[in-house]
Amino acid sequence: MDSGRAPGGGVEPGESRLDAIQRELREETGLHVDHLGPELWTKTATFEMSDWEGQIDHIHLYRVDRFEPSPEMTCAQLAAEHVHGVRWWSPDEIAAETATFAPRALPDLLADLKEHGIPDPPVEISGF
Repeated sequence: MDSGRAPGGGVEPGESRLDAIQRELREETGLHVDHLGPELWTKTATFEMSDWEGQIDHIHLYRVDRFEPSPEMTCAQLAAEHVHGVRWWSPDEIAAETATFAPRALPDLLADLKEHGIPDPPVEISGF
């Protein structure tokens, strides 16, 4: 594995953030959620030399019982979104992994979350 990231994607026209999170989790992992978990981190990406204005990522925490990912998307659909495998990682596995995670500071962010709890307000993070 070269890199890893949490499930997610854009908000479609007419969708709320909850609608988008529900859709993305369902499509990419098969997980069905009915509420927004606490927001932990936000990340703003702007691209000066592009027609695209950029994006703001809102990263939420969800606690689930043991869950085996079963994406609704096909392998070809996932690959088209640069997803080549789906699995859950423990914080210890992420800290020990040599691959790059998005956000890159994820191991440190998870350690801080474990030590200090849910931040209020959400922490603005940088980097991909």
